[in-house]
Amino acid sequence: MVADRECLEEQFIDLLDVQFWLMGRDVVHPAGNLLVALGLTRERPANPELPSRYTMAGQDEFAIIWRCGLLLSTAHGDVLCVRGLTPRRVAYRCLHDLWDPRLVRAAHSHAAPCQPHHLADASTWFARYEVAVRAAAGVDHRSAPSDSTAELASHQRSCLDRPWAALARRASPRAPAELAEPAGSAAT
Repeated sequence: MVADRECLEEQFIDLLDVQFWLMGRDVVHPAGNLLVALGLTRERPANPELPSRYTMAGQDEFAIIWRCGLLLSTAHGDVLCVRGLTPRRVAYRCLHDLWDPRLVRAAHSHAAPCQPHHLADASTWFARYEVAVRAAAGVDHRSAPSDSTAELASHQRSCLDRPWAALARRASPRAPAELAEPAGSAAT
């Protein structure tokens, strides 16, 4: 099971890297910030040098998104996902007031390893976000600019709903049934 967990974590890290690049494209959507349009609340820090963050409260979950990280609080516990790092379990109450990404990374370094069901919760959240983006605005705005670097151009996967849903199902049998095949999914 440890090798499988490591494989799940590696896949999660790879998807998370692309996901945050895509979310960056969603923030600068030509018609306006899609994160806000999808119901996330933009919060600006007192220190203008720090980036904004976004929050969303659902029926059974609460999410905080920083420029390159997600803190997701569900009934199964809290998971901190930071771009380029292995997801970790961390108490929501320890991070809900943090704004500085450096402090978030420091908290991550002291957090406990997460379990597969935490990966499933975060993967499910991202899969639902991706389905919502496609329904609200499509994904054409996510193409890399023609003058982008080769690294950015490699991120042209327009929607990650299927890979996130597949990862959620692999990580936990408790993954929601509606993720079996997201409506309107396109092959990635």
